[in-house]
Amino acid sequence: MPAISGTRTNLRSALQSAVQRVTAGRQQRMLRHGLLVLEVTLAVVLLSGAGLLMRSFVNVLRYDSGFDARDILTATTLLSGSRYQSLSARRLFAERLLPRLKAIPGLQAAALATAVPLRGADGDAFSVDNPNPPVGTREVATSISISPDYFRAVGTPLFQGRPFSMDDTATSAAVVIVNRSFARHYFNGHALGKRFYIGEAVQQGTGLGYGFVATTIVGVAADVRHNGIEHEVEPEFYLPLAQIPAYSLDLILRSDLDPASLANAMRRAVTSVDRGQPLFDIQTMEERVSSLVTQRRLIMLLVACFALLAAILAAVGVYGVLRIL
Repeated sequence: MPAISGTRTNLRSALQSAVQRVTAGRQQRMLRHGLLVLEVTLAVVLLSGAGLLMRSFVNVLRYDSGFDARDILTATTLLSGSRYQSLSARRLFAERLLPRLKAIPGLQAAALATAVPLRGADGDAFSVDNPNPPVGTREVATSISISPDYFRAVGTPLFQGRPFSMDDTATSAAVVIVNRSFARHYFNGHALGKRFYIGEAVQQGTGLGYGFVATTIVGVAADVRHNGIEHEVEPEFYLPLAQIPAYSLDLILRSDLDPASLANAMRRAVTSVDRGQPLFDIQTMEERVSSLVTQRRLIMLLVACFALLAAILAAVGVYGVLRIL
């Protein structure tokens, strides 16, 4: 009897051990399968995110920016110091600089402006129908002072009217060019020949004052994304640089040659007008566009790399489970 009892005990222990092994094996398989499902899910999520980022990046590059970035060199100069405090001094600097820029060999067009495409521009107050609007009722839109060849230099088409000319001077009637968004928003698309009032700095004795000036729309230009390639187009208007001179000027050269090769000639043109005037931020327009999408491109590449790594790990996990089975 003791022998039979011992045998039963051994059988019971063996059965319990077998059950424990089966249970442990089942738990291990469930754990492996759970980890595998998690790996595959994360890989799918990362791959989907990478695909969406790539699609978004391609769409950003395909946006109609409103200008042609090819063959353009840009730079900036600031008219600071006591000698440029007056509007007439700023106007004279621009008038003397433009002919020197146009004399550079190989140019298609040369222009000056207070902002280049894709770089933020300042806004000015205006009113569509009130010559002296109270502060709370004033509208604000991006405004850019430009020289006559600006649109040809940046490759922005003019849909209606005319560009500015050398006849648009400080003593002639005030004129303005609006973009299509401005024309649609404030004049139902029929802006040519209409007038509105723009808040401007005006010379008052030896200082500067502020007032609203009645201005006639002489042209309607294409929409340009001045505030960045990913931002929506906003209402904007352009003013003649001769009428609204500024202390910050962007130089824009469009050339048949490699635009980067014109940097020294651009510097010489500036120093020939004012030897102490600095010139900085010299870049081609294509470099400016590239720098704006660099961060997005880096994020896209990082996500794509992590997604690829996750897909490889998931594939290895699937292969391992199949080998065990």
